[in-house]
Amino acid sequence: MTKSILFLSVAALLLPACQAGEKPASNTAAANATADLDAGADEQAIRGQVDHWLKLVKAYSVLERKDDAEKALARAKTKFTGNTQALQQLDQLAAELGLKS
Repeated sequence: MTKSILFLSVAALLLPACQAGEKPASNTAAANATADLDAGADEQAIRGQVDHWLKLVKAYSVLERKDDAEKALARAKTKFTGNTQALQQLDQLAAELGLKS
């Protein structure tokens, strides 16, 4: 039954295009633009994650919880392994706060 409903749904979506004699669009420019948007969104999300980790480490430091700050720093560095920009930001904050990095 589920397969029948799925088949009918796909057929209903494709039928108008087939009746009009249209071919599915293969718009490379649109696909590239979408890929660029996805990459930009991914980069922004990663930057947001790095910022949250930086704030967490800084908050622990302000609260004079140095051990927790160093643990959070270590977890963040593990999370961003391979991301040199994120690791540089984390190392820079560690140096500013006098934490082991």
